[in-house]
Amino acid sequence: MKKVLTQQNLDDILSIIRHQPAIRFMHFSDSDIGLCKKLKEVTIAHDYEYKLHILEDLLYESLSQNFEEKNISVQWTNLKSDRYTTSARFYDYLFVSTKIEDEMMEEFIKNVYRIIKSGGNIIMILKKEVSYLKLWQILEDNFFVAINSIELSDDYNLLIAKKMHGWGG
Repeated sequence: MKKVLTQQNLDDILSIIRHQPAIRFMHFSDSDIGLCKKLKEVTIAHDYEYKLHILEDLLYESLSQNFEEKNISVQWTNLKSDRYTTSARFYDYLFVSTKIEDEMMEEFIKNVYRIIKSGGNIIMILKKEVSYLKLWQILEDNFFVAINSIELSDDYNLLIAKKMHGWGG
């Protein structure tokens, strides 16, 4: 049985956001719609921008119709293509609530680095059994700093890193 994030988990994740004008979110998700819905609510309430990348066909079909709002876009994404990072926009927060395969992780981090604002954050929701050492090293090697692991629940941790201001790529 798949563990889902509780309402308290979602509130804890969203407490990381520093509310200021014109925030942009990008989110990669495959099945848990709880965070998608919460980010949609925050986007509407604060007039932010939210780009949701869905990796699961059935979820895409459902959410693409239910998320038709101003400043919100939903896109089906294949991580084997780097087209998901061809954007003239830079994002303040990049949420990852899907599993990225180990062999794709470094390429994924390099790709998303290009679209995160300088000083922006990547927030990864990871199952507790995942080893963070390799991921931590990949983030450091790709100019992310202030990397922290935060216990979210008995099942999940957050891994948060900040794009180094003015350095790298």
